[in-house]
Amino acid sequence: MAELIYNILRASEVKSINVFLRRKILQGMLKRPGNENRESLGFLTNDFKLLETNRIDAEFDAILAVSTLTLALSYALYSNWILTVVFFAGSMIPVLASNLF
Repeated sequence: MAELIYNILRASEVKSINVFLRRKILQGMLKRPGNENRESLGFLTNDFKLLETNRIDAEFDAILAVSTLTLALSYALYSNWILTVVFFAGSMIPVLASNLF
């Protein structure tokens, strides 16, 4: 259920970002002569998918990862903070050892 809500919110936000950016580009295109609009039209159709895939999806993935980490760590600290601290310290040993050697 949470994933369904997340996907609906994500699609809605991507749609609103796309509509906002397309409106700005179209307003700029209407102010210029017809000959100069080829690049803008190409950007409007092709590059928006790349922008959506590379930028917007990456931002949503980063937000999801940070929120998942925050929720998991807060619940772990709430349920058994001693074991959480021991586990976290134990997981840092390989990281520190690899940096030393």
